[in-house]
Amino acid sequence: MNNSNIYTLGTKLLSKTFSVNSICLGSGADEKGNNDAMNLLEGHLETFNFPIAFKHVSGKNYCDLMGSGWGILYLISDRMKHLLEKERLTGWKCFPIEIVDKNGKKIQEVYHGFSIVGRSGSIIYKKSDVIEKQLVPNGPLSKYYKGIHPEMETWDGSDFFLPKNHWGTMVTQKAKDIMVKNKLTNIMLQNLAEIEVGVNTVLDY
Repeated sequence: MNNSNIYTLGTKLLSKTFSVNSICLGSGADEKGNNDAMNLLEGHLETFNFPIAFKHVSGKNYCDLMGSGWGILYLISDRMKHLLEKERLTGWKCFPIEIVDKNGKKIQEVYHGFSIVGRSGSIIYKKSDVIEKQLVPNGPLSKYYKGIHPEMETWDGSDFFLPKNHWGTMVTQKAKDIMVKNKLTNIMLQNLAEIEVGVNTVLDY
């Protein structure tokens, strides 16, 4: 499998979409350098007290994929969970959450925390093309890597996965096609071949 058959998973960040922030997750790092959101994303659930609480902050339109207030961590609807189970897509698991309104009253819509347990090797930027872009008229040229390439020799074959030392969720063509066909809402999928990353933002490859 090459990067033209892999996509990043994210939300559309629409203003009318129901959105939440976490109430109890901490930003401090543990002995591995991970904060709470990273551990939940990676499926390291042993030290948490469930359910994890989230509070409604804006929007009213419920969707299938919801941001959590942490850029890397998502919540999924019951509909999305059942679809992934029905289609036997791999590389994910759920954890219990609850959502409350601004007055602390529990909201009855059913959502689940979304952990990604599939894995691949690291992103290999040496495989990317280097392009130059001028971001403003008469401004300097900036260098970007065009296309990102996870090391797939150690990919475990999962439909949802995280590259080593990377917290952006990636999905296979199969998973992308199923989500699009079933019209899951608030989902943004970007092909890895089209992603651009500033060269000066990559510390080591």
